[in-house]
Amino acid sequence: LKMAAKSKQLLTQQLEEIDLIQSMYSNETTIEDEKALLMLRTYVNSVGNELPKEVVLKITCEIDNPTCARTVTVSDEKDGGQMTTTKSNSVSHKVELILRLPPSYPSSHPDASVWSNNLTRHSQDALNEDLKDYILEDMELGETFLLQCIQWVTDNGGKYFPILERQPSASSGTEGKEDKAESFCRMWLYMHHIYSKTKRRNILQLSKDYDLTGFCLPGKPGVVCVEGTIRNTKEFYQHLRSWNWKSITCKKREIEDVCESDLNSFRKVSNFQELTFDTHGHRSNHMDMGQFRQYLSEHKLDYAFKLLFDI
Repeated sequence: LKMAAKSKQLLTQQLEEIDLIQSMYSNETTIEDEKALLMLRTYVNSVGNELPKEVVLKITCEIDNPTCARTVTVSDEKDGGQMTTTKSNSVSHKVELILRLPPSYPSSHPDASVWSNNLTRHSQDALNEDLKDYILEDMELGETFLLQCIQWVTDNGGKYFPILERQPSASSGTEGKEDKAESFCRMWLYMHHIYSKTKRRNILQLSKDYDLTGFCLPGKPGVVCVEGTIRNTKEFYQHLRSWNWKSITCKKREIEDVCESDLNSFRKVSNFQELTFDTHGHRSNHMDMGQFRQYLSEHKLDYAFKLLFDI
């Protein structure tokens, strides 16, 4: 009887939250299986004895991507010259938040995921992993949490979309070597840590998608080095920066003004790989920096050790 009373209490909380969401987001919310919701309502109202099934809500959230920028050239009729200025725009995206509620919710976590056809696969994986981490870390079991999930997606979803940027045309002024999209670039990224298997897998896949060589050093701290065209390294970094990190910094970009056919002659690493060295520390999450330094030396990149760690 105690188990039945507890179950009914949880399902009552669940139903009340579903009703609240439907009233607040009436046009944006759909129920995947209306029979499941009817079964839940019947059970809570003491009309039926059959334990309800999982209820699935689908909520359309509109989020802003404030990181969209465009560069425009404005003519000055008085002076006969031109002025280049950057304007920031807020671009709205719609995403679908799917919330699966087991009969044990809210004494157990909901299964939450986000989908949008405007997200890349890598960014969508990163968004869903970060949403899952948020639920596991912030939800107090026994307390409803769906409204917080909706708010988190609304507040944070925009940064997972690609940064849209239009460069000024070459006719608007002289073009420095850093603006030549096909020139060579070696980029050094420093993260507070890289633990997530999903992030590590996506980094490997992104490097392949953008034809980049280099490496990823997981653990604490985390380091990523990529080599390729300026355009590809820049877009790679934009993808990574959109994911949820404690901190991520571009320490340096090394630019060489070469034609694309000569890119390989400037690469220090022949492919892209995840580095694995001896580990230490309480969680075995610190790679052996001596072995990492030796790796850099073998690839004639030893100068980067001081750059990365300020020693």
